[in-house]
Amino acid sequence: MVRNGLIRRQARHLMRRYARLFGERLKPAHAWAGHYAATADGFPFVGSWPDGPDRVLFALCFGGNGMIHAAQAREMLRARLRGDGHPLDDVFGFERLSRRNIFPSRR
Repeated sequence: MVRNGLIRRQARHLMRRYARLFGERLKPAHAWAGHYAATADGFPFVGSWPDGPDRVLFALCFGGNGMIHAAQAREMLRARLRGDGHPLDDVFGFERLSRRNIFPSRR
């Protein structure tokens, strides 16, 4: 798997830098990486899936901006639960996928 090779390579790089900085070699027992789920346009998805049930709500793909967007997502989901719309529904909703070419083909 490509991702595992990248993790091993990054772990080796970090261990070399550690050795240069501190004069000590370490051998990690395990290397791992966390991932940020993010969209191509940088905005999270907040709301319900267009073809799914309205009572299933999502707030996902915040990337590294979870703290920034979390309060806004809370307000948007609260409005949805109350049966109201929110001014940012079009910006953060899944429906934007059909309006923009957010995920271009990789051909």
